[in-house]
Amino acid sequence: LRWRREGTGLPEKPILITFDDGYADTAEYAFPILRRYGFSATAFVVTERFGGTNTWDEEPGCATLHLMTAEQIRDWAGRDIEFGAHSRTHPDLTKLSPAECLAEISGSKSDLSALLGSAVISFAYPYGEHNDTVRNLVRGEFDLAFGIEEGKNYLRGDPYLLRRMYVGPTIRFSISRSASGVEF
Repeated sequence: LRWRREGTGLPEKPILITFDDGYADTAEYAFPILRRYGFSATAFVVTERFGGTNTWDEEPGCATLHLMTAEQIRDWAGRDIEFGAHSRTHPDLTKLSPAECLAEISGSKSDLSALLGSAVISFAYPYGEHNDTVRNLVRGEFDLAFGIEEGKNYLRGDPYLLRRMYVGPTIRFSISRSASGVEF
């Protein structure tokens, strides 16, 4: 955000690690590994489902997975993991009325801000779905928003259409330590 607003330089390897949905196994496995190697991350959470399950995935036949509890979110926020909003219930926001959409977007920001006791600046579109109405509502609440389109982000790009690269179970990385730190 500072890079976008002030044009300040980026780190040598400017990578932002993000996680969607707030799965409990992210807190159990991924966050400790990230800390061990000196990385941070941003996790986008569904605020009315803290401690629950990924009910939005049940219809498509995905496995039921546990989500982070409010206590896990507060704990990891205190250890330099940033949390962003991902709506209250994980709907396709493009299929809601503007009032329903605003309730999901604004409500998730309020819920998460109250839990963390700090401002929430980023949002990730559930399923990556967005349109002009959704983006305008998000623009009124957040400083940045992430989709699921792959690619690089540029200084003059739209801060409400930030791109990411999906990394799933079939992607393999090698991590090694060198004199200058961790290398990929």
